[in-house]
Amino acid sequence: MKKKALVFFCCFALCIAIAGHEFWIQPQRFRYKTGQIVRLKFHVGENFNGENWNGNRSTMQQIRLHFNGYDDDIRNLLSDSTHGDSLTVQFFDEGTVTVTCLTENRRIELEPQKFLDYLKEDGLYETIAYREEHGEKDSSGRELYQRNVKSIIQIGAQTDSGYNCETGLPVDIIPLSHPYQIKKTQQWRAKVLFEGKPLANQTIKVWNKMNGSTEMKNLLTDEKGIVELEVKPVGQWMLSTVKMIRLENDSTANWQSYWGSLTWGYF
Repeated sequence: MKKKALVFFCCFALCIAIAGHEFWIQPQRFRYKTGQIVRLKFHVGENFNGENWNGNRSTMQQIRLHFNGYDDDIRNLLSDSTHGDSLTVQFFDEGTVTVTCLTENRRIELEPQKFLDYLKEDGLYETIAYREEHGEKDSSGRELYQRNVKSIIQIGAQTDSGYNCETGLPVDIIPLSHPYQIKKTQQWRAKVLFEGKPLANQTIKVWNKMNGSTEMKNLLTDEKGIVELEVKPVGQWMLSTVKMIRLENDSTANWQSYWGSLTWGYF
C-alpha cells in the first residue's frame, strides 16, 4: 500500500444472492476531509436498499484503489476466515478516489419463469430471443455471474482525473465529466465498456436516492456506449447494468453474466 493511503480492516462481509439483484459499493459518505476515516460497505439488495454481502478473500478477485495516479490492489489484506461488514481507509492527500471490486464467478440455476422475469427486468432481450429461437424457453437458466463495481469518493476540495480512469473491470462505467464538479441540475454522460469496447444499446438503470425515497429509470446507451442523464447534485446516485453472453463449451452453465455498477453521492 502506498503512503498516499493507509488501509485498516475492521471487517469485511460479502453475501451473494442473485435474488438480491443490484450490488454496489456503499460508502458511509462520499465527501471527506483529509485524514478522515472512509468507511466502505458492499451492499446487495433491491431498490437501492441493501444488506451487507457475506464472504471473505476467496470470493474476491481484487479490490483496488485508484488515487492520485496510484493503483493499489488491496485484496490480500482481506482475511480468509474473518467475516465482518466494512473496509476502512484513510487518505492524507486531497483528490478523487475510485474504488473497484471484482468478485469471483458464482453459479446459479433458475427455473424457466424466474429466469425469464430476471431477463426482462434487466433488459436482456437478446438472451430472451436466443432462448426462444433455440427452444430453450422452457429450460432452466444455468448461469455463471460475476460482480464488478466501482464507487467515486472525494477527499478535500481538489478534484482531479481520478473519476474517469479505465479500471479494467469487465463492465466499466466511466464518467465523461467529474460528478463532484456539478453545482446544479445538468445533463451528464458516462461511457459503458465491456472488455474495453463500447457497449451499445445497453440497458442502464439510473438510481437516485434522497430523503428516504428512491427514483429509478431505464436508459439505453447509444452506438458509442454512451448514456446521457440529468443529474442534480443531491442524494446518492447509482448506474447499474448487466451484460450476458452465451457459453458454448461449459458443462456447468449456458450463460455468463457480468453485473456492473457505479456509485457516487453528495453528502
